[in-house]
Amino acid sequence: MVLLKVDRASMYHSLEVRVPLLDREVVETATRVDWRSCLDLAAQVGKLPLRHVLARHVRHQTHAKRGFEVPMGTWLRTTLRPAFEEHVLARHDLLGVALDRDALRALFARHLTGGENLAWGLWPLLSLALWAERHFRGRGLARATSQLCQ
Repeated sequence: MVLLKVDRASMYHSLEVRVPLLDREVVETATRVDWRSCLDLAAQVGKLPLRHVLARHVRHQTHAKRGFEVPMGTWLRTTLRPAFEEHVLARHDLLGVALDRDALRALFARHLTGGENLAWGLWPLLSLALWAERHFRGRGLARATSQLCQ
């Protein structure tokens, strides 16, 4: 039941989230096909036998495939904002390394305005702060690092 729902949702959004061909006969056929005949290296196109068969039935691809991005920037501006303020901005250090709180607040404020998405740098700080609170509360950097390196 889960595979069916995941398959429908991913197809609706032109995403491939699991192995689409699970049939034994398809796998057996695939093992008999020379992999070199499946690729056009110059055009950087793969799955050529499947594309040729599909071309007989469908004229063109209806949706371009696209990636899936977690909306971390939005979450840090909304639901995760209190967590970031409590667990990162309220700290003086992270694993014993001093934080420049003024610079961090300024960076977070720039992110909150929505002009820039700085989640790529803010999310790892929140993750590390939460991880440190759970696993290394009250321990110094030297002890934490020595345990990480074991």
